[in-house]
Amino acid sequence: MLVKMEIPNSMQSRSSTMQAPDSVPQRLYQARSSLAQAAQMIETGYEQTAVHRLYHACFCAVMAWLTQHEIPFNSHQAVRKQFKKYLWKAGFLSSEDRDLFEGLYAHRHASDQTAVRDYSLGEVHHFWKGSEDFIEKIADQVNLG
Repeated sequence: MLVKMEIPNSMQSRSSTMQAPDSVPQRLYQARSSLAQAAQMIETGYEQTAVHRLYHACFCAVMAWLTQHEIPFNSHQAVRKQFKKYLWKAGFLSSEDRDLFEGLYAHRHASDQTAVRDYSLGEVHHFWKGSEDFIEKIADQVNLG
């Protein structure tokens, strides 16, 4: 039996709610929100989904930094390229931060291509803590920590 779900008014207009946020505070809010969602996924046993949310959280933080510095990007690949060029190679983030961001991307990408991967709770907590630190470093750099 199908159940008709009531869609809240705030979600009915895709054009206004589904667009990427333009401001740095909005992008950081999105990063922190994704981090909180990842924590919920970890608590409920959805580790692979948590890894996806952690990548998204870090990705949103990178977009906040790029937006703050008026560095253009128009695609997912462009954000990753600008991350390497401006945040990592220019020394704003460490090699460990780069490894976390690239590692989360690799895990996310691999899980899109293959079957479900089992993550240990320790592994996911390590990713979560690294992501939290990554986001706060960026928030501090854009003076919104």
